Amino acid sequence: MVESKGNEVTLPEPLDCIQFSSDLKNMQLINSEKLLFADMVKKTNMFDWTQKRILVITSESIYNVHQKKVKRMIRIKDLDGISKTTNSRAKNEFTVHVPLQYDYRFETDKRE
Repeated sequence: MVESKGNEVTLPEPLDCIQFSSDLKNMQLINSEKLLFADMVKKTNMFDWTQKRILVITSESIYNVHQKKVKRMIRIKDLDGISKTTNSRAKNEFTVHVPLQYDYRFETDKRE
């Protein structure tokens, strides 16, 4: 959770479930942005097929990484929101809403 005190923003401690930050090539993908979260997830595409991806969240962006390449980068400032799916079939799913693009569906056991 991001907390703010006046003009100061406090970012949470990184949750690097896959040791993404221990690989220099990985860290070059996100430039100098502060890593907040990295884990393997399932991305559901428009055909309702799931694909394994690395989801990386930084202080500035959300990255969809596959085979050490950025497949998609979404700036945090461009997000409209994130919603949790509440039906029992997709209990670990969440959707990233990006008005200028399309919504991105992910599934992870780390979802709260």
